[in-house]
Order: sequence, then structure tokens, then C-alpha cells
Amino acid sequence: MNLSLKNRIMLCFALANVMVLAIGLTVFHFLGQMSQNIENISKPEDSHLDVSIYIDDLRAYTIELIKEQRKLYTLPGDEKITEKMQEICDRLLTIIQTIQTDHASSGTGASFVMTQHIDQVKFFLQKGSFKNINWIEDVSNMTDKILDSFSEIQNLAYDHERYREAEIKKIIEETKLNMLYTLILTFLATLLLGLIIPSKIALPFKKINDAIRELQDCNFDISIFYNQDDELGEMAQEMNKMITNLKKFEQLRSERILIEGRKFDALANLSKLYVLVANAKTELIYMNSALFSLLGVRSEDVLDKSLKQSKVPESISSAFALAIKRRSKIENSEIIITKTVKQMDEEGHETDVEENIFAGHATVIPVRGKDSAHDYYLMVVSTEVFE
Repeated sequence: MNLSLKNRIMLCFALANVMVLAIGLTVFHFLGQMSQNIENISKPEDSHLDVSIYIDDLRAYTIELIKEQRKLYTLPGDEKITEKMQEICDRLLTIIQTIQTDHASSGTGASFVMTQHIDQVKFFLQKGSFKNINWIEDVSNMTDKILDSFSEIQNLAYDHERYREAEIKKIIEETKLNMLYTLILTFLATLLLGLIIPSKIALPFKKINDAIRELQDCNFDISIFYNQDDELGEMAQEMNKMITNLKKFEQLRSERILIEGRKFDALANLSKLYVLVANAKTELIYMNSALFSLLGVRSEDVLDKSLKQSKVPESISSAFALAIKRRSKIENSEIIITKTVKQMDEEGHETDVEENIFAGHATVIPVRGKDSAHDYYLMVVSTEVFE
């Protein structure tokens, strides 16, 4: 599927928004599920014995009942004590009935046993003989059993509270773990998209940039391979056309330079003057055949080499150097070309002697380019003075 650059960018933003929305919904889902699970655990009907809200009342009335029972030993015939104990028993029964009504599963547990003991206490208080101390002992035993039943109920409530806290902690840990997995998967997906999508968008730009760098190095044997039908594809096609035209132009220019160079070489060789051409780097790039013959050198000894490193006479090198330094015309610079020859001295030994083989004048004419690095310097050497 071919998408334009604009559509690609829009698709990237759409994918980013979808990922953000998916992360948000996933996080809210985990948080909502955690809240629902905690709420379900906290519901009384879902617990085995959720009587924690009644524990304080049961504790207070149970302790008060035991206190009043202790008073019977000192005041066994006090009706106020018995009436208050019966009132406390009624309140305890009311609380236990509420527990059994709200929590049906606890009806056969410790609350049922506690109810039986409370009924026994009420029976003894109603039928007891104030003259017989044994009924007081029976009430004392029943209150102790009520206390034991309350302790059992309280332990069950505490166990359930610990169980509920452990379940809530477990739910929270599971939610944190799920959210961590979600973040890891999201990070990996984002990393994958971050590696794929930018490369898809940046790839054509990289190809075009590489092509431009090659063109800067005057390499026209390149082409941008990008066949997508989008804005960058059109740009790549136009640049390929431009590269083709530049290549044709460079070929024509090279052929033109070659033709002009041959013409120049022909004219320079027809002339009786000595002709040299150097560039702005003080490198000798041309010398006509007459000067080659005069100096007795080969082209590889002088061409494309620095004037100071080539086998060019010092007077020619100095004239070129002065013209390049000044970037101006030099007229009638004295040129002397010597040659080492063998001669016999008075004692009959051979010695090397420098002999002048040419003496004349040179004029250096600068041919300006776009900048100083593209300048060329034409030197014409003659035995006569230039006017």
C-alpha cells in the first residue's frame, strides 16, 4: 500500500494515539477490576463471619454482664442486679440475632452457642432461688461460657479480617503485576514502532541526501531507487531526471574540454614559443613539445607535480610562484635554462659544467576562475622581449 508522506505522518500520530488510549483503558480496567474485587471481599454476605462491626458492642455487654454476675456473690437477692443482667442478655441476643440475620452462615457457629448460653443465664435468673447459692454458680458458669463464645467469635472475626487484608494485598499485587506487564509490552511495542516507522519515513530522505553528497563530489553515475507513489517519490523521479541531465552536460563539457585541449595543444606545438600552464596549486599541468625537447624530460617527470618537485628550471618555477602569489600578470621575467655537460679540465679529467642552453623572457598570464583555487596561469617563453 502506497501512502503519501502526509498520510504516513497522520498514520504515525493515529498509532501513537491508539497506543495511549489502549494503555489508559488497560490501566483503568485493572484499577476497576481491583476495586471490584476489594468491594466483593468487603461485602458482609460474601464473608464467612463478618461481625467486626458488632465486636465492640458484644465485648462491652459481655464484660458488663460478667461485672453484674460478680455482684451476685455480694448481693444475691438484689433484684436490680438480676433485672440489669436480664436486660444485658436481651441486648446481647438482639445483637446476635442481627448477626444471624445479616450473616446466615454464622447461625450454626459460635453465635448460636452463645445464644444458648445467654438463654440459660436468663432461665437461671428467672427461676433461681435467692436462698440457694447454687444458681449463682450456674449463672457464673454460663457467663464464663458466654465469654468463651465471645472470644471464639472475636477470633473468627480477627481471622476473617486478616484473611480479607491478605486477599486485598494479593489483589493489589496482582494488579501491580498486570500493570507492569502492560507497561513492558507497551514499551516493547513503542520501541518496535520507533524502529520501524521512522526508518520508513526517513529512508527516502537518506537516499536523497546520499545522492546529493555524490553530486557534490561530481559523481553522476548514481540514481535514487525509490518507487513509492508519494511526494518523495515524485521528488526522487525529478532528481533522477536532473542527474541524467547533469551527466549528459558533464559528458558534453568533458568532450568540449578535450576538443579545446587538443586545439590548444595543436596551436601550442605549432608555435615556435615555449608554452606552459600551471594551476593555483603550483602544479604544472601542460607543457608543449618544444619545451619537452629543450629540457629533455618526460611528461611523468614534470606534469601534475609541484613546480619545486618537478624537473623544471628554477627561473620558470620562480616566475610561476610570483604570479600565483600576486594573482596578477608577470611580464618579461628572465628565464635561463642550463644543462649539465661533461668537459675535460687542464689535467685531463672529466668534470660537470653547467652550460646555458636557453636565455630569454617569460610572460605569465592568469586565467581567473570562480575563485582563486580555480585559477590557471599560462606562461609563454621566448628569446625576445614581449611588448
